[in-house]
Amino acid sequence: MTILGVVSGGREPRKLDQEALDDAALGALRSRLREVGYTVDALARAERIAPGAFDALRLPLVRHRLEQEDSPASWLLQAFAYDATFTDGTLERALGGGLVEALHRAGLVRITQLDDGRRLVCPEARLLPFEDDYLFCDAPGSRPDSVMGPGPTTQMLLRALPERMPERVLDVGTGAGTIALVAAARGARRVVATDVNARAVAMARLNARLNGRAIECVEGDLLAPVHGERFDLVVSQPPFVTQPLGGVTVAYLHGGAAGDEIALRLFSEVPGALAPGGRAMAFVESLRRPGPPLTARVRTALGAAPLDLLLLLEPGQPLDRQAIAYAAGEHPRLDLAFSEAVVGYARAFEAVGAQDAQRALVVVSDGGGTEPRYTAGVPVPSSARFSAEAVERALGALALASSPDPAMLAAAVALTPAARICEEHRAGGEPRAYLRFDAGALAQDRELNPALAALCQLALEPTSVVDLIAEYAAACDAGPDDVRTQVLGALREGLASGAFVTA
Repeated sequence: MTILGVVSGGREPRKLDQEALDDAALGALRSRLREVGYTVDALARAERIAPGAFDALRLPLVRHRLEQEDSPASWLLQAFAYDATFTDGTLERALGGGLVEALHRAGLVRITQLDDGRRLVCPEARLLPFEDDYLFCDAPGSRPDSVMGPGPTTQMLLRALPERMPERVLDVGTGAGTIALVAAARGARRVVATDVNARAVAMARLNARLNGRAIECVEGDLLAPVHGERFDLVVSQPPFVTQPLGGVTVAYLHGGAAGDEIALRLFSEVPGALAPGGRAMAFVESLRRPGPPLTARVRTALGAAPLDLLLLLEPGQPLDRQAIAYAAGEHPRLDLAFSEAVVGYARAFEAVGAQDAQRALVVVSDGGGTEPRYTAGVPVPSSARFSAEAVERALGALALASSPDPAMLAAAVALTPAARICEEHRAGGEPRAYLRFDAGALAQDRELNPALAALCQLALEPTSVVDLIAEYAAACDAGPDDVRTQVLGALREGLASGAFVTA
């Protein structure tokens, strides 16, 4: 097996011709990938080699280990996940010569005849296993109109989405179609995917055909292609990276001077696209800077729409690390262009007065009222796992916390199952009570005031709010009417911060 190295730049990008791959070829490709073990597990094993290091540092070792394995799955990983180039018919043996030729005609593989008679076979796009599907996408920064495939934020957003999708789903800025395909697999009857990038729309259509999924792919800016239509769920990973000073705008990456301008424009269009009872979910990153916080900026973008708003706010990387990470994503060779991009990002952060960065899962919900029930920005630790179940618990708790007293009195609550009460004793001082949360919980550890500590102890098991008031009153040697306002206020604060859940 002869490997010449990574795909080199400087060539004229070829146009994707998805029609060059008919359904028979796509079916054969999918079957062959499964047959040789080109799976999510195989990719995960490769990704565990020197994890966390930049690609320029780790890929020589990854390719070395895959060369040692010397199997069809390892050849495909080298070519379609790690951009290696082959010269001796290796890919033809892995896939079959007919499929390699078809991929060449489609603009997904480049075949060059060398002077010595050998053929140079070079991937023009990536082909990655993801969940039960396979996705064509582009290596970041490989071409001006690169199409984004699944990344870490995709995984985070998908974990927060329901296992059973509602009937109508819209994926805005679909890229390779990752979320749209998952929505179709999870039972949505109609899935629409939009993107401003024509190559992304074509690639999403190709991926839908490859995986046998029925999705509609339309080109256009944000929600413009579906103007006037309503959806039960709107999902997006809008571009949220700060535009570097002196750098070139990358459509799938840069979200404006401060990074969140496109995201805020998206939220301004969301109210017109939600069906009654609908929801929008987006994962964004934003610079903390002078002016209103991100939660207030999103609320302003939603305008007068009577929509509930929750932001689960996670700390981002320090700005210096952020600049390095962004630049390395665009310029994985860590060359002179990388050096210039690092400085460009640092200058952009300075220009807007950025203090640090934060990431947020944004959830916009139609609660059916004539005005919003809540606007909440809830800090969560960097270890938070945005599972669908945890997000639903947080939304239910906020809805109860925002309800009038009669609704609160008719409800039951419990201490969240992810929390435990701890006491710390210090010499010469009073004991202090703390609420500690399990790793991954959507809440931060906190010290408890005496009232909230007592309520947490009383709500270790699901308890009606009326009984909690009575038990708390008895512990205080007071009447229920005397403590009702205090208890309801403490419960509302505990529900909003993640200490309590509805029962």
